[in-house]
Amino acid sequence: MPKLKGLLGMAVLAALVVGLTRCGGYSAPIRTPPGSGVLLTEIEDAPVCDILSFRILVSSMSLFHPNQSFPVTVFPGALSSAADIKVNLDSARDTPTVMNVSSVPAGEYDRARIALLLPQVDIYDPTKSPPTSTLVASLTSGSVPITFNPPLTITKNQISALLMDFDMRRSFQVNAQGQLTGTIIPKVSLVPLAATSAQGFGGMDDIVGFARSINPNSSPGSPFDGGISLQLLAGTGPLISANFTQSTLLYGVTALNQMGTDSFVEMDGYMDTRGNLIATSVEVEDREDLSKNKVAFLGIVTSLTKDSSGNVVQFTLLNREEEPDTSLSLPLDQNLQVMVSPTTVYQYSSRAANFASLPFGPTSFNAGQEVVVHGAFKSGSGTTPTTVQADKIYLKLQTHEGNFSSLVAVASDDKTGAFWLQPCGSIFQNSPILVITNSETNYLNVLGLNGLTPLPSILVKGLLFFEPAATTINGVAVRAGTLVLLAKQVHQLS
Repeated sequence: MPKLKGLLGMAVLAALVVGLTRCGGYSAPIRTPPGSGVLLTEIEDAPVCDILSFRILVSSMSLFHPNQSFPVTVFPGALSSAADIKVNLDSARDTPTVMNVSSVPAGEYDRARIALLLPQVDIYDPTKSPPTSTLVASLTSGSVPITFNPPLTITKNQISALLMDFDMRRSFQVNAQGQLTGTIIPKVSLVPLAATSAQGFGGMDDIVGFARSINPNSSPGSPFDGGISLQLLAGTGPLISANFTQSTLLYGVTALNQMGTDSFVEMDGYMDTRGNLIATSVEVEDREDLSKNKVAFLGIVTSLTKDSSGNVVQFTLLNREEEPDTSLSLPLDQNLQVMVSPTTVYQYSSRAANFASLPFGPTSFNAGQEVVVHGAFKSGSGTTPTTVQADKIYLKLQTHEGNFSSLVAVASDDKTGAFWLQPCGSIFQNSPILVITNSETNYLNVLGLNGLTPLPSILVKGLLFFEPAATTINGVAVRAGTLVLLAKQVHQLS
């Protein structure tokens, strides 16, 4: 059982009161029942060293008026078709995504309560092959009370916001040797958020879902150029409209009218102050087909086999998420054996994050990377693993935790340059990561590269490549066999 090194306070749930739009529509005025607003709940988390997967079911959320004991249900609503929302907090690390959308009566609330069920934790375990094991985990209480201070006021037809913080450092219990015991005492708080005029309630990177319907045309009076209805969280999350503008970047298809329904997409976007989800970048990756066992598998590479030329021929993927959900026939958190072939297509899902235009291919693999594998699976039995024949593999935007080691290069803007990150995850086997930044890299809790220090820890979000040969990237010399993380964001923890 790994030591609880560097477990951090985690931002887990953000709630936004917003107006819903129809596909390609416009939310003026907000269409809600009289005296109500719309509560959109986002979810966010941050990495925890040797925890590779932390799954939990969120079954309900309620609000309470002062001096009243009866709840106002946020979700599940009376018309809910599924009570539990399936969330893997480890795959939403420092990266918010939409969890739920509900109508909520306007008023003042001083308390909230959420219900959590069935925590499932997988950890890196080098004594096993593949190197993962399941930690027997339990919640001391699945009903978590939360207090608003000051009270939360939701005004009719106006937008409000909350950030819910799940403190994993205090929630995950350890024994005298610093090892995880599996006992989880949920520590959660809520903090109001304020909107900005530029990106509303903040940007959301790498929203994952399916395009259930497509509107390639703008509606009369709408400022949008069409959009898609996006099904989130493998079908347990909401069906929400993602609106396209003239600035929306579309990859994988040439135009919106070329996108097929049930296409798997990864999207960057933001919720504006009127409650519209605006797509800034959309990667259309593949169309899945359950009748042919073809599914998108999202997970982390735990081990791999390469040929004499350094090309990956197969690798083991800890299957943290399936799109669409096929967990009844293929349970989550399995180690899948992914087979590649000369026809396998390689790509990265966040094009803007690859500011150095690094290639991703069969020589670019390393344990610890997060990828999306599209292909047909064949269920295993006994000691025979489940296999996936990969049609496409996408390198996924990901966040890694570690400590600043040394500065390699820094430009006059204090943003562009490079530094060494010592990752805390044992899966990297003490190999440092070379982090390369540019003028667009976002810095949180630190002004720039010159402000980085060995403590506290930092979270770096971006694309993680493995460079098998010596090269130069943005003027920085890179030796052979180096992990290179192109940073979209550097977050120094407080």
